[in-house]
Amino acid sequence: MDASIGELLSLDGKTALVTGGATGIGEGITRLLAAAGATVVIGDIDTDGAASVAESIGRAGHQAAVIALDVTDPERAAAAVDEAAGLGDGLDIVVNNAGSYRDAASILDMPHEAWRRLLAVNLDSVFNCTQPAARRMVRQGRGGAVVNIASVDGLLPCLGPGYDTAKAG
Repeated sequence: MDASIGELLSLDGKTALVTGGATGIGEGITRLLAAAGATVVIGDIDTDGAASVAESIGRAGHQAAVIALDVTDPERAAAAVDEAAGLGDGLDIVVNNAGSYRDAASILDMPHEAWRRLLAVNLDSVFNCTQPAARRMVRQGRGGAVVNIASVDGLLPCLGPGYDTAKAG
């Protein structure tokens, strides 16, 4: 990570929840927010991977924590928002990054359960995490930011109808 990010963007005193922050794009987002000074909370079902990222961020002199989060569970998502807010002075940023194309398949072969899982992980999760976060941000009275990560597959389908439809949503 470029150490000068803190000179370009200061998130000192802010708390950010990043879903799916244990790997890939989410990990990169997590590291960037931490480098900018935010306390980063990694919400992921892969708690071991998230812990590894958080430890690495800590060794770099930044703050990161891990919350076990299945974004398809609305109650767990609401609890994770509360937990993240409790690790800082409220909640300022939510990045809806969690996603999966594990069950992607041709419409001819896709079981209904796979369709539902793809929509739950890649689309419903945005609602599950954003609604409680937005309510909290409104109560806090200082605004906040919600960032939703999509995919080019929403515009140029290639991974199958479940994933592509969810990302277009």
